[in-house]
Amino acid sequence: MRKGLRKELKPSQSRTLKGDRKILLKRAHEVSDRERLIMETWTGAFPQLLAAYEHKERFYGIWDATTRLQAEAALDEWIATIPKGQRKSGAIWSGQWETGAKRP
Repeated sequence: MRKGLRKELKPSQSRTLKGDRKILLKRAHEVSDRERLIMETWTGAFPQLLAAYEHKERFYGIWDATTRLQAEAALDEWIATIPKGQRKSGAIWSGQWETGAKRP
């Protein structure tokens, strides 16, 4: 996502985004006020970054489930929210996960 976006940016913006990459990889509860301001600047200018960040946070939310059944439901819900242009690659690895795991 971030690398694809860099193609649309000026070279100076691309370098700045590369430096701010670590902020976008942090969990929401780990971001400082200063980092949140930087992130809001990027996500305000490029809504696709916000969508990707929120999608990442929902993925990590799967681990908040307390039972396997809840985790599987959360994973299914997360997969259903993968943007259409990115579903093909997600379908490949999710199929591999389901093959290796036996559902009750």
